Amino acid sequence: MNEQLEETLAALRSELSKLSDLDLESKRKLESLIQNLEKKLERPGDLEYHHTLTEGLSDTLTHFEVSHPRLTGILNDVMMALSNMGI
Repeated sequence: MNEQLEETLAALRSELSKLSDLDLESKRKLESLIQNLEKKLERPGDLEYHHTLTEGLSDTLTHFEVSHPRLTGILNDVMMALSNMGI
């Protein structure tokens, strides 16, 4: 399951590098999300961290839903990967 999340994170990083029109707040939001997802990969058994992570992902998804549909698709993939991990 972590492999799916790692692949999705790679896609998210790639998409982030392509988006030159992101404002600073949006870029920081995505970078923070990526860091939190990486921490999740390092601590798979930390159940308290699950809620914080999914809440942050949901907020980020809502933020980009209209302005960046490709990014939204990748974020949905991240949510599915976490769901498959039981998060």
